[in-house]
This record gives sequence, structure tokens and C-alpha cells, in this order.
Amino acid sequence: MTAEDARRAEALFCSDLDMRACPNGSVVRCTVTDTLAAVGEAECAARMAQAYGDDPTYAAVRMRWALLSVGAAFSLATIP
Repeated sequence: MTAEDARRAEALFCSDLDMRACPNGSVVRCTVTDTLAAVGEAECAARMAQAYGDDPTYAAVRMRWALLSVGAAFSLATIP
């Protein structure tokens, strides 16, 4: 995992995207881009930290989903 992947996962983590919706790669990429543009990197990190403080079990599940989703969405985006 790269620092860019971590930044993207934080953005997806703090977005409003429902992980139960099983979004496709295009939706994940757009959500990450939109979230970073709307709130910025620092706010994403702050929201993620707050979520871990509020409910660490849920936050761990959501981060696992975010990391897997970002890995799939952005690796597929680079395949010609």
C-alpha cells in the first residue's frame, strides 16, 4: 500500500458512500475525488480519527472495506 492509497482510503472512509451498496470502481474513484475536493485531506484524517474514537469496531470494518475498495478501484483504473 502506498501513501496515495492510504489517502484515498481515508477519503472513502469519511465519505457518505454506503459500503453495503457494493459500489463499482468508477463510483469509488469519483467518491474519493469528490470527497478530497470537498473536505480536504486533513478533514478526512480528522473524521477518521473521530470515528475510531466513537466506535473502533465499526471504524475497523469500514477502513478494511475502504482499503479493499480503493485497491480494486484504482488498480483497475490503470489497466488499459
